[in-house]
Amino acid sequence: MRNRPRTWWIVWSVMALGLACAKQPAKDVAVGKRQSALSPSTTFGIVKKIPVGVSPQKVVLSSDGTTAYVSNYGASSVSAVDLATGAQVAVYTVGSLPLALALGPSGKTLYVGQHGGGVSAIDLASGAVTAIDTGGGPVRDLAIPPGGSRAYLAMEFAGLRAIDLATGTVSTISSVSCPEGLAVTPDGSRLFVNYQCGGPGGLGGGHDAIGVFDAVTGAYLTSIVGLANVGG
Repeated sequence: MRNRPRTWWIVWSVMALGLACAKQPAKDVAVGKRQSALSPSTTFGIVKKIPVGVSPQKVVLSSDGTTAYVSNYGASSVSAVDLATGAQVAVYTVGSLPLALALGPSGKTLYVGQHGGGVSAIDLASGAVTAIDTGGGPVRDLAIPPGGSRAYLAMEFAGLRAIDLATGTVSTISSVSCPEGLAVTPDGSRLFVNYQCGGPGGLGGGHDAIGVFDAVTGAYLTSIVGLANVGG
């Protein structure tokens, strides 16, 4: 098991524009453009660099698509970038080693999963930051189903946990260790969990499981196994 996050490239595109963010000692978010991945003439080029914090990790867009939020792993902060001007317009101080980001269902709260432990909830209107104790252990990824009432947390050896968004209460969904990545289906019905070190039904050694959960109730449903290069 690695003790630091993997290198991530986060690329998004809107009207042929993309925002990419790489884990590195630099302090820039790179804005570029690309063509369709299906085109043989696919190109990608950086057209602008936007200074943010140290070691930017992940990016999410505001619900109206006008602002990008960037987790600055080496600065214990989150930057807000105005996409029209390319300017950093706000910096929020959060917990240690911020990594995962997810907007709440209303789009008014940004949840920040921290490799140093815990989750920070940022009220985007006031800028107030509330710390949520998740019971120890790094938060590797965070996912909130559309219209859902929970934030799911992949917490490595602490298993899969969830925060009740109304009360802030943290509960354990599954104690199976090494959940690393999370994804929710667009209809909010299913949660997919990428495991390392085996997972439910996985063999380990790069043949780990993808667990499938009911995203509404948190109930475990099944696993996808037998795939190569899952986990590691």
